[in-house]
Amino acid sequence: QVRDVHVGVPADEASMRSWDIALVIRLDSVDELEPYATDPLHADYVANFLAPKVECKKAWNFTV
Repeated sequence: QVRDVHVGVPADEASMRSWDIALVIRLDSVDELEPYATDPLHADYVANFLAPKVECKKAWNFTV
């Protein structure tokens, strides 16, 4: 289950040349990442709304 979503923009000029937006999505555990990423509604949104607008994407998954 998604616990928090944060949308951010580059903090400095160097970052502005590398990316436009950052999404931070918090889950209760890394184990919840796979069900989240493969959820049919999420997959449809990514494929049909986000993908046509995205030139490059990067992802990091970690625990804190």
